[in-house]
Amino acid sequence: MIDLEKRIDSIALIHEKLYRSEDLVSIDCNEYLEDLIGNITQSMIPPEWEITVTLKIDNIKMSVDTMIPFGLIVTEIITNSIKYAFQENHKGEIIVELRKVQNTYKLTISDTGPGFPEDFDKTGLDSLGWSLIKSLSKQLNGEHKIVNNNGAVHIMTFEGLTSKNIFQSKLGE
Repeated sequence: MIDLEKRIDSIALIHEKLYRSEDLVSIDCNEYLEDLIGNITQSMIPPEWEITVTLKIDNIKMSVDTMIPFGLIVTEIITNSIKYAFQENHKGEIIVELRKVQNTYKLTISDTGPGFPEDFDKTGLDSLGWSLIKSLSKQLNGEHKIVNNNGAVHIMTFEGLTSKNIFQSKLGE
């Protein structure tokens, strides 16, 4: 139930940002991610845990059409990191980096937990969260991969949504 609430909150936060903004087309990523991740961590991390979140976000604005699937992906990854990376040791760090080079975004979310098991195969997972990440990455013309590097690391590169690929996705191309 908490996961569903987080997904709804990520979309509601986008609408709140638009409502309070003079720019009705795009949303400031840094501000959005600070609020989104702050809401998630405040509701999921007990006060006695020593988990820090570090944001390294370029000065980027995304269209609302891109921000909705992007926010849901970030929500899934952060939620999973909190649920699985720090269960045994309630200390650690989550690092969220977002960069834009030309027309490509690169999102990296890493944690200092134990990482994925050696035999972990994300292609065989059928949970709603992994299905969302997979389909939303595809919707953003992106690629999502996971690696172990002193914890779990999610790397997603994507183009974002343009009016052309929104139209194509609605046609089922």
